[in-house]
Amino acid sequence: MAGNVTHMKCTFIIKAMIGSSSASLSSCKMANASPFPSTAAGYADVTLSITPQVDATQETQATQQATQDPAPEVVPKKKGKTRSKVWNDFIRISEEKAQCKHCQKKLQTHSRGNGTSSMKTHLGTCPENPNKKLKGQKSLVFPPPRPGQSSQLVAVSYDKDMCRRRLTEFVVIDELPFRIVEGEGFRRYYEQLEPRFKVPSRMTIYRDLLIMYKDEKEKLKKYFKESKQRVSLTTDTWTSPNNFNYMCVTVHFIDIHWKLQKRIILFCLIKGHTGEEIGKMLEKCLLDWGLEDLFGVTLENVSANSVTIEYLQTSVINWTGAVVRAQYMQVRCVAHVLALVVKDAVLLYHKSVGRIRSVIKFVTGSPYRLAKFKECASLEKIDCKKMVFLDVKTRWNATYLMLEAAIPYEKVFKRLEREDKSFRSKYIFKESESEALPNTDDDTVVIDNEDYYLSSSSESECEGDVSRKKNIKKKNKPRHHAPYAADWSYARCLVKCLKIFFDVTVKFSASVQVTSHEFLWQLALIHEQLVRLRDKGNRDPHISRMAEIMFRKYNAYWGDYEDMNSVMYFAKLLDPREKESGLKFDLECLYEKDDFRVTTVLKAVKQDMGRLYDEYTSMYSNANAEEGTGSTAVAGVDDMVVSVQEENIEDMLESRKKRRRMNVHSTHPKSELERYLLDDCEASTREFDILAWWQANSTKYKVLSLMAKDILAIPVSSVASESAFSTGKRILTPWRRSLSARTVEALLCTQSWLQKPISLDFLCDYVPDNNSNIEDGAGYR
Repeated sequence: MAGNVTHMKCTFIIKAMIGSSSASLSSCKMANASPFPSTAAGYADVTLSITPQVDATQETQATQQATQDPAPEVVPKKKGKTRSKVWNDFIRISEEKAQCKHCQKKLQTHSRGNGTSSMKTHLGTCPENPNKKLKGQKSLVFPPPRPGQSSQLVAVSYDKDMCRRRLTEFVVIDELPFRIVEGEGFRRYYEQLEPRFKVPSRMTIYRDLLIMYKDEKEKLKKYFKESKQRVSLTTDTWTSPNNFNYMCVTVHFIDIHWKLQKRIILFCLIKGHTGEEIGKMLEKCLLDWGLEDLFGVTLENVSANSVTIEYLQTSVINWTGAVVRAQYMQVRCVAHVLALVVKDAVLLYHKSVGRIRSVIKFVTGSPYRLAKFKECASLEKIDCKKMVFLDVKTRWNATYLMLEAAIPYEKVFKRLEREDKSFRSKYIFKESESEALPNTDDDTVVIDNEDYYLSSSSESECEGDVSRKKNIKKKNKPRHHAPYAADWSYARCLVKCLKIFFDVTVKFSASVQVTSHEFLWQLALIHEQLVRLRDKGNRDPHISRMAEIMFRKYNAYWGDYEDMNSVMYFAKLLDPREKESGLKFDLECLYEKDDFRVTTVLKAVKQDMGRLYDEYTSMYSNANAEEGTGSTAVAGVDDMVVSVQEENIEDMLESRKKRRRMNVHSTHPKSELERYLLDDCEASTREFDILAWWQANSTKYKVLSLMAKDILAIPVSSVASESAFSTGKRILTPWRRSLSARTVEALLCTQSWLQKPISLDFLCDYVPDNNSNIEDGAGYR
């Protein structure tokens, strides 16, 4: 044999029987093998290492054969139990791993540790498993509780249509752009949250919005039709920067559960702000919604709105739901009247306010300046939690808040003068009492005098003039005066005088609370405050002068009974804590204890309320009235007729006297209104809920409770409609201007119907107004 020796490892499986003297060879993977005697008892797996000697020729042949032979086959398993059905959805990779056919996930399948249990569990949760039976399957969860409610265990199931609707509600209620559903981060989140739901595109969400708007509108119209709900309205109009006139209409009512509700029912373009145009739009809106039972309309106190009311009254009088020929329809917006009262006082010290506004603008102009200001405040040991901020010049309440926040920082501005060079170069700090005095002749404030006039007619020359004049302004820009010491004193006077107006405005601007019954009380508070401030002339002439100016304007609007809607007095009487005594007290405060005037007004109010109650009685109690009339007539017939069959004259006369006595007592029965006013007043507490009280007593005062429901629902401020605009500028933002009027109306109204008071600060991207291909009745498919 040749000299080359090859070492090869061969594995033999030797099966030996106990007690046997010989063994048989089970298998051998060698090309040349011979049997070996058994050396062990029982079954054994023996690995033998043999080093045979072969020649070169045999070695070459063996190498070629090994190269040509296919890969060794897997040793077949011995037959055991039937395979599990889970293997229909898995592919075995190795002895200990398998791969899911649907999602390609690899799982451990070791018989001792995992087995088929892990595979069965995976099939139940595999997002790609088409055989997963989850339709109708519900899970028990604890959803987040709503305000005022406790969390309860509920059963929920996956609903693709409901997921799509909730996604549309998410975009509408939270004022999000349509494109949010196409964002990568949002899709990742939703795929993890619910992998079975396919997130729709922004155009699909837009179509779903219009469908939702139509469906919700039909639901609300059906509610008004079936409940025969009497409503009140608030409306407001404004002009956008691109000269489009918009109008918003909000409906207010108390539902069958005695909860105050408000819904925006119209948000549209109008041709102009004329009274007739607004009246026509309101009439069209009411007819579209089927709202013929209109009680009051709250509008701003402008002359155009008087024309609006006259137009509406002419139309509503012919409708079946008009009350007392719609004479109580017009309600002046309290917030607007208060703003007119305050305006004159603010204009009195507008220069002082302008100088304070200027230094605040400087401080908040850059992060460095603000940091320097905070550093000075820290050195002066002044808390910086409530930092200074700029106001909105068209809003007196914003000016009030700006001054209130700035007054504590008076010393900080003085310190900033010493430590900040840029602040010193910007302003003049020389005191001059004559310049600090208020000037009532000028109605404007010029803080940054950057206006310029163009002397050239051509456009190119104008542009050149603009650039030259701007450069001159930058070089020779005049320095403005910092606030005088007197300016801060005037600011403190303003804040003191305006506080009561601010508090009342905030209270009346509540859109989810009843406010009409508190109107007279808040008016009495304002009256009393102005009288006290006016009479303090010997101690502070500035406050006295300011109060006198506001008091004159106050009397111009609320000085006489004839200038006020009687409904406000009715609402006071319908407060079970106040009634007639409370109304009398408020009138004494308003008319400064003029007994004759108080008595005259109180008598007129009770007469007007009696007429209104009689009309409600005729509207809601026709059936009872007919029954009562019939019984009364029968009872009085026998005054002139004597039955010939009555033999006992005494019994006949006794019977007649008894019936006559009953007639005397039933001739003038006490009405619900009279009984209500004669009943004792309820205890006045902070937790008292006037709507809950009327709900509990609605069976006792059936007609009067319906009347109270309509009167208490009247809003005394139109802020509910105005809140639909951007607070401060009352304009549409550039994002909202890119939307069509129909889309804006659908967004705003649907949001109002789905949730609660809202603002229209949508950051929406452009969506074309192509709705012709939207089918009626299409669902959330």
